[in-house]
Amino acid sequence: MGFFSSLFGKKKGAEGESAGEAAGGGGSAPGKYSWSRRLRRATHEHDFDWTWENPKARQLVHEVLTDAAPRFGEAKIKEMPDDENIDLRGTYDGAPIRFAVWLSFGTFWATEMRCPNRLGQIDLERDHEKIPKHRDADDPWDEDEERRVFLAKGIFFEGSDDEITKKLDTWAKLPEALQAQILADMERLDLRTIRSYREDVSLGQRPALPALEDPIAYMEDCARLMAAIKNAIAEGDRDPAAEPRVRIRGPV
Repeated sequence: MGFFSSLFGKKKGAEGESAGEAAGGGGSAPGKYSWSRRLRRATHEHDFDWTWENPKARQLVHEVLTDAAPRFGEAKIKEMPDDENIDLRGTYDGAPIRFAVWLSFGTFWATEMRCPNRLGQIDLERDHEKIPKHRDADDPWDEDEERRVFLAKGIFFEGSDDEITKKLDTWAKLPEALQAQILADMERLDLRTIRSYREDVSLGQRPALPALEDPIAYMEDCARLMAAIKNAIAEGDRDPAAEPRVRIRGPV
């Protein structure tokens, strides 16, 4: 009996179904939402722990990434012991893509796509605990402090006055439809950051694998967002008259 057969195939879950039945029966690939059941069951085993040394944790991540691989150009799975990550490395929309799962917590340590950025730096953050930070003209020390300018609820740029100006300028060059997609997806996908410097686009996520209803669909959603950004920043500056610049919604 294989490792995952012994782990999932025979044991009855709290809902009275075997893990094999939850995965679609007969050992077939998991269907929609069945990964959430499998992840919850596996991570509640008494000998399961999110550590690199735990073979069940490594095997579980391998199972998820193996299921995801065909969606990303028949991607390969690579273990990175020094970082305690397991990577899925493939392609999406013609660009190299990487999902690195950190075994310490079962979270995505890196989600990134390689692509040239000819538009300008993107460094967008999301944190509902943060509040705007404006210039205080009456405070001589204030000029050394960073600003925080919001584009939507909980979503902002942060930095010096010059950095904020550059970030807002780059944001204004993005198509308006992409701006709306970014703001919506940051909330929907529970992203902490979206960044693009010279040669890539990267996302910083909050949810761990067991918190996702469908981790494969989640990875595809992240890939679609990065591909949309990639296609916009690869073009460089557009004609400012071609599309109206979006207005900032903040402070929020």
